[in-house]
Amino acid sequence: MPAVTKHHLPILLHVLERNRALLARIADGVEPAAARTALVPDGSHLQWMLGHLVVSRDGLLAAVGGKRAWSEERAAPYDFGSVAGDTPDEPVSDLLATLAMQQERLAAAFASLDDDVLARPLGRSTVGETLEFGTWHESYHVGQATLYRRGVGLPSAIG
Repeated sequence: MPAVTKHHLPILLHVLERNRALLARIADGVEPAAARTALVPDGSHLQWMLGHLVVSRDGLLAAVGGKRAWSEERAAPYDFGSVAGDTPDEPVSDLLATLAMQQERLAAAFASLDDDVLARPLGRSTVGETLEFGTWHESYHVGQATLYRRGVGLPSAIG
């Protein structure tokens, strides 16, 4: 994979904002009980997926020195390997509001990044690669979210 540079950041930020806006459209009209209904046995549901994306965005914020939205304890029900049935019952609107707040934090953090920071090692990759993967990961789940909406009988949010 080519190195992620500061010139890629506006594109990544734009994709993250597009994802956030689309998630809000996808969730519009989904009843609370439907948001907690898995499409397949032992699968995740829309509420879990939105919480999982909050956790994912917190990982991006941590990678660039930003402030996380949630504590580790708050994030645990939505973290990788968690079970959707173990999540607290909470309004989807609260999760969407957290994603919007994180979007603002990411925009502020991205503005201060340079190529040296993006090239720094972070685990088995670099800061830049972490941002690129996190953006892809979120987009993958946005695709899943379209199926949740259709699965509860609502029309596509895309048109």
